[in-house]
Amino acid sequence: FMPNCLSTSYKKLLEEYKLMDVALDTKDSTGPIGGKSQEETLQHFARRFGVSTCRVESLVLDPCNALGTVSGDLLTSLSCGRVSILDVPCGTGAVGASLLAGIATLRARGVLPKLPLDVVITGGDLSGSALDIYTKMIAELKPTLGTVGINMDLTITEWDAAMPETTARLIDTWFSKST
Repeated sequence: FMPNCLSTSYKKLLEEYKLMDVALDTKDSTGPIGGKSQEETLQHFARRFGVSTCRVESLVLDPCNALGTVSGDLLTSLSCGRVSILDVPCGTGAVGASLLAGIATLRARGVLPKLPLDVVITGGDLSGSALDIYTKMIAELKPTLGTVGINMDLTITEWDAAMPETTARLIDTWFSKST
């Protein structure tokens, strides 16, 4: 399941974009993969955001102990200090949002300490619409993150992997934010 704070934010954005019926429609099993257009982005957000968040949860929690020390290493890295994440292609923010919401939930339940944690995410994607949703999602989550000692900085940029200059700009931004 999605952490409650993420589920609440996701539902709010589904309502804002008038996508709740699309998200609840289980008849269309093909599912979009996303794309540059707003329509492709919104369809992907409505139908696949939850699946993407579950992948991150599985990586962080490793319920089947299939990943060796990866889960513990991630949790240790995200327990305090400063972490810089390059999120590409970031889409609507399923990776960043679910990672932060999961860590916030673990902190709220006393599984992880509430030591100061600064998370800097630099995200890039081809879809400007997806970047807008990511920005809104993080804005929704920030108050919850703050209550458990997580400070969040999100920088997003349109990024086309086929265009070297956008990749250079993205990496320069990530590097300057990382230090």
